[in-house]
Amino acid sequence: MSFLIGAFLVTIIALIPIGLSLWQRTVATRETYDSTAEVYKSQLDSLEKDLKANLIDQQEYDSTRIEIQRRLLNSSPPPPPVSASEGKAQKLILISTMVLTPMLAIWLYAEKGVPSFSPKKPDHQWSEKNFSPQLAQIRQLGKEAAKLSPMDKRYSLVHEQLGDLKAQIGLAQPALEEWKLALKGHFTPELALKTAEAETQLTGHVSPEALKLYHQALDAAPPDAPWRLAVETRIATGEHDKDQKQ
Repeated sequence: MSFLIGAFLVTIIALIPIGLSLWQRTVATRETYDSTAEVYKSQLDSLEKDLKANLIDQQEYDSTRIEIQRRLLNSSPPPPPVSASEGKAQKLILISTMVLTPMLAIWLYAEKGVPSFSPKKPDHQWSEKNFSPQLAQIRQLGKEAAKLSPMDKRYSLVHEQLGDLKAQIGLAQPALEEWKLALKGHFTPELALKTAEAETQLTGHVSPEALKLYHQALDAAPPDAPWRLAVETRIATGEHDKDQKQ
């Protein structure tokens, strides 16, 4: 028992400076981001005025706007504003987690010496029985796709449907390959965007191939497409990553 009491006191003393540091960092990060965001928003407003006054052309406007958006993207977002009651609740949760987690580890050590855990069992939930309707459609469409060439009208549609079905059952890489085949038969901005997003999710970054698809999707998209801003952000990230590698 004396061991647990001593360990508890040491834990509390050790966590005090950590808690203060986290709190100060949160305040400083919020203030820094607010000032930085205001500067970038002011730059975007000035850029918009310059375009309307014909001081810059559309190409210069687009490239400068993407660069400003990239800088804004690289800055750390502030934590969402919370009410006083929510703030107290968050503090309580943080303090409780900081105290109870090491206390649980200390208890496990005191009770068992070195806690041992059984190895994680493999996940056997994925099986053909769980996705039998989708697999039946995939087999049927696969037979049809094998008979089609990129010149056939149904080529793109069949491969896109195959990609959608495979994505539904968690086969991300095969779904991506199907969408790439669909793009060879017929291009739509939505299909290009879907393919680029799948590529980005699989690789963990905006690859050159995905960046090209984002550009093509944006160029072919209607002016009121709801996803234009999201694609522009992806492009800014991809261009930044490409510049970093050069």
